Amino acid sequence: MKITKLTTYRLPPRWMFLKIETDEGGCWLGRAGD
Repeated sequence: MKITKLTTYRLPPRWMFLKIETDEGGCWLGRAGD
């Protein structure tokens, strides 16, 4: 499995989401914030 695409989404005031896509068709979301 290899990561093929990383996409970030920023939402006010301090949230960030990261979307990770792989060559096998997998897709995951991670989040960060205060």
